[in-house]
Amino acid sequence: MTVKKIYPYMQGRSFNPFESQIRLVTAKLAQCEQDSFVQNVINQIFNMELKQIEAERLLPSNIVHLQLDELEHDFGQLREEYQQLITESKGLLEDFSSVNAALSKLKLEQHHLKKDFELISQQQADLIEAFKAIKQARERISQVQERINQELEEIGQMQQQIGQEQERIEENQKRIRRDQKFFRKEVANLNQSFKEMKAHVDILIEKFIPTQTDENLTDEELAEKAAINRELITQNFMVKLQEEIEQEYQEKEALDLLNVSQVNGQQAYSSAIREESPENPAAVLNENEQEIPLPTLPSQQGWANPFKTFADLFKQGYNSLKHTAKKTNDFACKSSFLIAMASASFFVIFAGMV
Repeated sequence: MTVKKIYPYMQGRSFNPFESQIRLVTAKLAQCEQDSFVQNVINQIFNMELKQIEAERLLPSNIVHLQLDELEHDFGQLREEYQQLITESKGLLEDFSSVNAALSKLKLEQHHLKKDFELISQQQADLIEAFKAIKQARERISQVQERINQELEEIGQMQQQIGQEQERIEENQKRIRRDQKFFRKEVANLNQSFKEMKAHVDILIEKFIPTQTDENLTDEELAEKAAINRELITQNFMVKLQEEIEQEYQEKEALDLLNVSQVNGQQAYSSAIREESPENPAAVLNENEQEIPLPTLPSQQGWANPFKTFADLFKQGYNSLKHTAKKTNDFACKSSFLIAMASASFFVIFAGMV
């Protein structure tokens, strides 16, 4: 019996950690088989020799008269040798059975090892897939970091633009305060001009109305008529003009207050954002990089929208300040135009009365 016939399952194995031990056991088994085969041959030869000796002894022509004691002694030695050989053969059989039991255990262990190797190969495939997933996740994280860096650069640029807008708004606020002081002075001058014009109108009316004579009216009626005409002129021109100018001034002042409140709210919002935002967002991101799980890639609108909205608010405030300045200039031009028109109207009326 050869090794291939005893262990057919060992053929075609590429990896076996117990290959050296199995080879040693296989060699021992082969040696035991050879010893058993030799012992069987010896036993057969010995039995054949015994049978031949017994047959030759029984032949009449081969009867040898030997001493009985010598024959008994030789026969006893042969028997002892035979018993010894039988004992050794039994030991060899027991060893062979124990080796077969050990081989069956080794076969079972090989089966378990085969299952373990299959499980290890499956785990290796799972690990390869996991490494691929980790590599893809790292690529996604690098892309997210690039996007975050770009958005941080955009945020820095927006902060610079916001600082410039704040400087412009502060300059516009100073200009509004100067304009308010100027318009207060203008309103005071207009009121003083109205008073002077009223006094001048009264003088002109008193100068031109008494020259009109009516034979049917008395002096008291003429004075009353002049008073009525003066009151009508004042109500129709000066009072109406003053009300329009005051209304324009109130609208401008309300618009200025609204713009100032919007600018103050925007400045408070800007200061709150600067206090909440870290001094170095990139450093914070680098510190927390290991704690970030696999992200769903954030959209690019999440970082820039608050600052864009804030910049839009500043632009609206700046545009409203421009509108206020334009309104102020229109108010000054309109006031001058109204004063000129009133003066021209008065002179035309007085010329017609004359």
